[in-house]
Amino acid sequence: MSPHRFRGPAFQTTHIDAVKKQTKFPDGHLDRAHVVLECNGQASEDLVPKAIAESWKRCLALGLQPQRLVAVEAHALRQEQERVALLRRLVLAEMENLYQQIAGTNYMIAFAGADGMLLDTICDPTFRETARASAIRPGTMWTEAQCGTNALGTAGFIGQALTVHGGEHFFGSHSGLTCTAVPLYGADGQLAGVLDASSDCRSRQQHTQALVSMAAAQIENGMFREAHHADVIVAFHSRGEYLHTLSAGLLVVTQDGVILSLNAHARFLLQGLPAAPGRRFEEIYRTRLTDLLLGARKGERQRLEDRIGSVFAAKVEALLPAQPLAMPGLFRSTHGPTDFVAEDSAVQSVLRR
Repeated sequence: MSPHRFRGPAFQTTHIDAVKKQTKFPDGHLDRAHVVLECNGQASEDLVPKAIAESWKRCLALGLQPQRLVAVEAHALRQEQERVALLRRLVLAEMENLYQQIAGTNYMIAFAGADGMLLDTICDPTFRETARASAIRPGTMWTEAQCGTNALGTAGFIGQALTVHGGEHFFGSHSGLTCTAVPLYGADGQLAGVLDASSDCRSRQQHTQALVSMAAAQIENGMFREAHHADVIVAFHSRGEYLHTLSAGLLVVTQDGVILSLNAHARFLLQGLPAAPGRRFEEIYRTRLTDLLLGARKGERQRLEDRIGSVFAAKVEALLPAQPLAMPGLFRSTHGPTDFVAEDSAVQSVLRR
């Protein structure tokens, strides 16, 4: 695969349950690593974290020079923003929330598309000069192949959350930054973009990656639900109190039992089972789908047992509007109610669904 593009879904992991800690090295080691990098053209895993060393090696293989920043201006920014309008709506809301959550000042929240183009930023006033000096602005390309090791580009390439601190950046012009980035995956499992939080090294926050990962999970769940808004979505978790949290599994199934899609947490919770699009509900669960949907009609939380014997709390989030052949009367009629009168406009809207 060309290093000029971000990688795909093979590296996708759950953001909340699998936030990985990077090995921290003393700053003295980092200084020595950069001397070796610039003088000998080598990247040592003894002096920097493995993910950083591997990124440096890719940059060296591409012929990038540590002393020079390759700044590539993007074109057609507005066209790209319009193309991913739905995703941006979800992302911008989480960017605002994330900006409020990260303590202190001197931060920037950024969003890049799957091709590495920076599409949106929210910047603290105290960080604007740093952002200008580092060319962090919408319309620039931040792939690893163009900007060297950086959290946004490298996280997109390896498909995992990553923090790049100070001199771990390939180019010295970015050595004053600490950046944390998390890849975003669409409902189809393909990379949709990358969410990033950057600050100067003095503002480094240990909890930033967890917050960015939570925001990424919220965006991914939003994309998942938008993509399947007309389908049956089953939310489940091994602990009932987590059923309405970001760690809940989401599974989409047709009314006749064919699985259409699962989010990353669903795959995590169903490890060891043939949980994949195209398989049937009864291959995964002992609980009958008909029983699950009947209970959902009553508004009840369900007990869901898989074929291994694990038990989950479950809730059906949406029901298909079509009439099922095998279960007449379970879903609402598509012709609407004929004998119920309501003056309330909100109630009328619900009844028309």
